[in-house]
Amino acid sequence: MQGATVKISSKYQVVIPREIRMHLNLKPKEEVCVGIDEKQKTITIKPKVKNWAKYMRGLGREAWENMDVDQYIKKERESWIRNK
Repeated sequence: MQGATVKISSKYQVVIPREIRMHLNLKPKEEVCVGIDEKQKTITIKPKVKNWAKYMRGLGREAWENMDVDQYIKKERESWIRNK
């Protein structure tokens, strides 16, 4: 999706273009997070996360892809017993 050009009002407000609002399914009165990237000198606007549990689900999944999880847990538990 192409970026859009917007103007800053006298009150330092900007309007998020309709095409972008529709794409991100933004609704009136929803909150967004605004940040800056110092290195690139850019402003980012992201929808605020509504449900952190859903947002974080699957994080780190790739760490377990090529591993037998049951074997890993068994090995870890055995190491706890030996270290007592």
